[in-house]
This record gives sequence, structure tokens and C-alpha cells, in this order.
Amino acid sequence: MNLLTSITVEAADAFDDVVGMINASFSVAEFDLAGNVMRVNDNFLSLTGYEEEEVLGQHHSMFLSDDVAEAPEYGLCWADLRAGKSKSVILPWITKTGQRKWVEETVGPVKDRNGKVIRIVRLGVDVTARHDSLADLQGKVEAVEHHQAVVEFDIVGNILTANHNFLAAMGYGLSEVAGKHHSMFVDPDDAG
Repeated sequence: MNLLTSITVEAADAFDDVVGMINASFSVAEFDLAGNVMRVNDNFLSLTGYEEEEVLGQHHSMFLSDDVAEAPEYGLCWADLRAGKSKSVILPWITKTGQRKWVEETVGPVKDRNGKVIRIVRLGVDVTARHDSLADLQGKVEAVEHHQAVVEFDIVGNILTANHNFLAAMGYGLSEVAGKHHSMFVDPDDAG
């Protein structure tokens, strides 16, 4: 008997630690099936800049820009959630002050003992710094691609692809150079 009591207590303690870890690591929100906020944790409030009483009962869409909330995909996402499907997305959230924050979130249904979806839970992480860094990097890559002649080779020197600037400078089309060795651009006497 003591062994069973011990196991039950250990299991409850372990579960409490999991819930504590989730609350410490993620911004958490619980929604009813219509998408209205039922509960939030402190990380959620910190992320959005709202007070709890400002968000309880409000619809999830209040945290999104109009173009995202009005997109057909948004309504389809909620239909999938109500049907029992989970989703993982990265969305631009709008804070109370109007600041845009990119949030990677996993959203999933919570079911009762009979398998009926009774609410939706969302776990999110602020990925704004990563998103902005990737956007900056993408802009630099696009600038290089637009202003420089770029050719990409495999490890033995065969041409994988080349941009328009490179092809125009060399006077070839991509189909004429793809798969060929880079030595085609060198005078045979200089190739050594």
C-alpha cells in the first residue's frame, strides 16, 4: 500500500514539474472553441503587453494584424483545431503597443475522456530576433544576387547554377553551363 501511495505522489510531482516547465518556457494561452481567451500565463502577458483582465474573453484575433486574421487560412486553422488537429505556425503578433513580434506557436486541441474537443491550448515562443536576423540575411543575399555575378559549383567544380548577371557576362544560358566543369571558362593554355 505504501508503495502505491509513493508512486502516485511521485507521478503527481513529476506532472507538476512538467506543467511548471511549460509555464516557465512558453507563453501559454487557453481558448474556448470559438477562439476566446479563457486563461493565459505570465509569459503570455509579458509577450503581448496586456493585463489579464484585458484579454480574458477576447478573441485570439486581437493579437494579429487584420490581414492575418481576415485571411481564409486563419478560419480554416480554427476549423482544423476544432476537428482535433494540431498546428505549428509562425505568426506576426501585434502587442498592446502596436509592436510586431514574431511568435512560433504550437496550437492543439484538448479532448475530454470521450475524445471530444473541449478547448484549444497554445504554446508560443517569441522568435522575433531570429526572424529579423533571417530577414536581414535574406535581404543581403538578394542584394548580392541582384548586383553581382554569382555561380555555384559542386565540390569537384561542376556548375550547379548561375544567376542572370553571371550568364549575361559570360554570354551563356543556364542550360549551356549547368553540369559542366568550371574550366570551360578558362583558356586551355591557362588551365595548366
